[in-house]
Amino acid sequence: KYNVASRALYQLQTLCDVVKNKRTTSEVYRSWKLEHARLLWGQNQHESALLVVQRLLKEICGCVAADLRTVSTQDAPLVSKLLSLAGRWLSVTRSESARVIQDVYLARAVEITERHSLRAAKPFLTLANYFDALYQDVVRRLQSNEWETSTQLREHKKAELDACLMLKRDNKNTRMMPELETHIRVLQKQVDKDKIEEREVKEEHDSFLNGAMNYYIRFLQHSASAQSSNRPSSTANPSSSASGSSENRFASRVNDSADLRVVFRLCSLWFNNSQLQSVNELIRDAVQRLVPATFVPLIYQIASRLSISSTSSSSQTEGDFFQPTLQHLVLKMAITHPQQVLYQLLALRNGDKLHPNQVGRTRFQTDRDKIAAAESLLEQILRSQDVRGILKAMEALTAFYIELAYLSAESKGSSTTRREWKIKDLKSFSGLQHQLHLLAVTTVETSLNAGNSDTVYIEKFHDRVQLADTGVNQPKIVYCIGSDGKKYRQLVKGKDDLRQDAVMEQLFGMVNSLLKQTADTERRRLKIRTYKVVPLTPCVGVVEWVENTVPFGEYLIGSSGGSESAHARYRPNDIPHSKARSLMQEALKNGTSREQYEQIQKRFLPVFHHFFLERFPEPAEWFTKRLNYVRSVAATSIVGYVVGLGDRHAQNILIDKLSAELVHIDLGVAFEQGKALKVPEVVPFRLTRDMVDGMGVTGYEGVFRGCCEHVMRVLRANQELLVTILDVFIHDPLYKWALSPLKALQIQGEEPLQNSEFQSKLTAVTDAEQTGGNKNAKRALLRVRQKLQGYEEGETGALSVESQVKRLINEAVNPDRLSQLFQGWSAWV
Repeated sequence: KYNVASRALYQLQTLCDVVKNKRTTSEVYRSWKLEHARLLWGQNQHESALLVVQRLLKEICGCVAADLRTVSTQDAPLVSKLLSLAGRWLSVTRSESARVIQDVYLARAVEITERHSLRAAKPFLTLANYFDALYQDVVRRLQSNEWETSTQLREHKKAELDACLMLKRDNKNTRMMPELETHIRVLQKQVDKDKIEEREVKEEHDSFLNGAMNYYIRFLQHSASAQSSNRPSSTANPSSSASGSSENRFASRVNDSADLRVVFRLCSLWFNNSQLQSVNELIRDAVQRLVPATFVPLIYQIASRLSISSTSSSSQTEGDFFQPTLQHLVLKMAITHPQQVLYQLLALRNGDKLHPNQVGRTRFQTDRDKIAAAESLLEQILRSQDVRGILKAMEALTAFYIELAYLSAESKGSSTTRREWKIKDLKSFSGLQHQLHLLAVTTVETSLNAGNSDTVYIEKFHDRVQLADTGVNQPKIVYCIGSDGKKYRQLVKGKDDLRQDAVMEQLFGMVNSLLKQTADTERRRLKIRTYKVVPLTPCVGVVEWVENTVPFGEYLIGSSGGSESAHARYRPNDIPHSKARSLMQEALKNGTSREQYEQIQKRFLPVFHHFFLERFPEPAEWFTKRLNYVRSVAATSIVGYVVGLGDRHAQNILIDKLSAELVHIDLGVAFEQGKALKVPEVVPFRLTRDMVDGMGVTGYEGVFRGCCEHVMRVLRANQELLVTILDVFIHDPLYKWALSPLKALQIQGEEPLQNSEFQSKLTAVTDAEQTGGNKNAKRALLRVRQKLQGYEEGETGALSVESQVKRLINEAVNPDRLSQLFQGWSAWV
């Protein structure tokens, strides 16, 4: 690509020589010089690139540090761009002091942008990133072993000084006094010097932090302003207010890569420094200057940090600054975007609404302070005339879903299971049906800038509710009719914590935006299929039904290995799946799993390629759908590996019968929790023989490996963004990224004990988790960072993308590892 760029620049230079018009030649010449500098930088000729930019600045301004008032309006955009570019490059090469980079280059790029009212927002982002990098350097220093050691030495010197002063006060021996006073003077100088150093480091920390947050906020503000200026005015809806149109304009780009990165980083800095008054004042100012849509993508993480502020305390604590700011932001978001925000507040308020027979109640129950904070905010929202009706309707709908989730399928005095209910028989439905028109369909994504014509509202519910065919907690299926005339099937689950599923789906959506903005992955349409999850209480939620799908295991082996399964139809003489499972269960107990797994492999051959022959008989369609499948497996495998997604048994993976893409469900085991199971999961992702059978003759050595490398390359290139996103997700106080004993038992099919001794022990474990906080978050984040840097267990250094992908594939198909897995994982399928 650099050769192509070089040839194009040569042709541009030739054009400058041909064109005689001085003004045109000057503009083209400057553009050529700028692109030439970028080309040199891309070729790692950093000094030459900087020299070109600095010379161009001197040609335009006379000198690099020239008075910006002399810069013409015509030259201002280019000068701003050059100053910002030079400052960013100098920060990479570290060939100038931090003060020069900041004052001479980056700050002046911002100044000229504001002086000439330029639409560019990039200078603000460049300066914010620079402050952020300096802030991270200070944080690393404060967290280093060297700083910890020096802190201990400072404390020791301070203690020694205090002891000497006490000795001087009490000592009556005049002969020792001169020597003691000399020693005290030396110690005092050291202690004073240490205090100055500590104060300077703290001042640097706060200065860089405030600078980063300030310019991140100004970037978001100018980004929205530039977008609204560039977009032609619309007269389609003349009744819309100016503020409303501004809200819509920003909402349409709130998911843009740069804006989304900044929102996540801004919130990460806020959450990590929530005890500082200056930080909370910056956020409060941002709430006034930015539209609420800016923060709505993080409503789960923002709302989960709600609590009762400790304003009654005389000392300045976190609650005095953080909670009022946080509650002000959530209140503004809820009133402006009720359809997106109120469900989260209702879920917090319902934090203690658990089923009487819920096992491990204390683990699921939300902190009382959060419940009280949510209740207080909802009371304030009720005072808003515009939102009161929506909130009342949403409360009624939530009560309806909760009642539906806990309907018992066991009939009294009968051994039969009830499969259907009339919706009008539910107590909560009578007061709901007349308010439905106010609410958007729960499982349909609602755009932040959608008007009434774009939002799909609830028209009515189908008159009957069904019991789902699968699910130990008896999930229910309800049909919602939308205002667009479509029927939306929803799965209502009870006694099941869906909060982590919702966060993981949110994370997958962020990853999709990264894959979409990269040419190689966008061209191959690499993405992860997502669906909407709406938690309503700690153990009740609504899940979007993924239409036209069938579980991978259902197609291959059926729900009970029946005659309709693909293996039964195409390999009727093979060993039945149920028999293979029981053999592996016994082998795992007696230590012969490797030999038994080999025997099962010989008697249970893959058949998944028939799926494509059955569904897509036309050759062109067959080829396209199989390609979709391979790409989907690659994307979900690599992303799943990075976030440590486990419990990937055959029933937790759906395949779309129309597009052949995979959809992963039940995402409650993440960040390598699977390794903590009674039978640990020792493979990075599911790549069994049946999955490979659907990839064609090249198997995992063809398109699959290449797509895995492309996805891993994108994730590595954006590792800082991913770590920032995960930092916000993982440190969410509502989620415990460690496997509880209860969940570990349930995943591998063991029923938890119902006796009081087990319950008391489970409560003790939960209490210990809550007291110690989310200690596993830091460890989970560190492992994600290691994966994104190419560090794998047993390797002395970082692996290349190709080597890392090769290793992961080899681990995923290794019979030694597959034979160690829990029999319910069905490694032979």
